[in-house]
Amino acid sequence: MTTKPKAPSPETALAISACIIEFAYLVDHGHATACETLFTEDAQLTFGPGTPKPGTLAGIAAIRAFLGAREAQAHVTTRHTMGNIRLHQRESGEVEAQSVLTLFRSETAVKPPTVTFIADIDELYTKQPSGEWRIKERLITPVFAHPA
Repeated sequence: MTTKPKAPSPETALAISACIIEFAYLVDHGHATACETLFTEDAQLTFGPGTPKPGTLAGIAAIRAFLGAREAQAHVTTRHTMGNIRLHQRESGEVEAQSVLTLFRSETAVKPPTVTFIADIDELYTKQPSGEWRIKERLITPVFAHPA
């Protein structure tokens, strides 16, 4: 018999869920560089197999450069639809988060509603001395992908 994962407090769950949604909103509305504040200095952002450019960005400088490049793509319209958020608090106090991303993306003015992929998002959040929760690790793993 497995033990039930420890749920974080309602305040923690709300703060982390808000972070997940804020990331999607900022990227979708042309403010990707503002997402930098959602990550720890030593964060890792990993794009798993099936993403356009698999690999890991290690540290805030690499993540900042990635977010800047995304923000510069003003012609690209996206909508990151997040759902099925599941949280588990570790003994260390860190919180694991799993969610599902449905990504709509268009690079044309016509904006066809193309689902680029549906992916599992696995994250690790850590509480900062300021009291904010930040992303320490994020792994994006496509489950379904639109053929290129």
